[in-house]
Amino acid sequence: ISVASQRDTEQADIEKERQQQANGPEARQHELEELAEIYEQRGLSKPLAHQVAVELTNKDVIRAHARDELGIDIDELANPLQASLASMASFVIGAGIPLLAAAFIHEAKWRLISLSISSTAALIVFGAIGAGLGGANLFMGGLRVMLGGWLALGITYGIGRGFGSAA
Repeated sequence: ISVASQRDTEQADIEKERQQQANGPEARQHELEELAEIYEQRGLSKPLAHQVAVELTNKDVIRAHARDELGIDIDELANPLQASLASMASFVIGAGIPLLAAAFIHEAKWRLISLSISSTAALIVFGAIGAGLGGANLFMGGLRVMLGGWLALGITYGIGRGFGSAA
């Protein structure tokens, strides 16, 4: 749902940019100046920033503004289906690891220990992988996902106990 909302927001921002461009020559000139200002802030001289803004605007005004003013790549809008498939695969793999670790252990105490260790290890590894893919600190990513996972497990356990469910 959040990915679909993000895509809707991106599309609305792009449409707003289209409307601003359709408001006449003065509005287009204002938008061009905004774009040139962005390039100046990135370190280009004022004349070069203006030239770059003009060139990119002449090529594809909406794409230029979406990318540099809004931070949106028109060709790479958020994809809810792709996100849901990735979530499904993550869930299946993430749930499978502890289940496989405990599947062949019959004594309850050792099964619980196996589930705890394998779940914790999986949370750390997947958190570190996610952090690495995003260019963030691996240790902090692993720690954050592990603590979030433990919190979710604790809350789920507490709710189950509250309803009298055997854990």
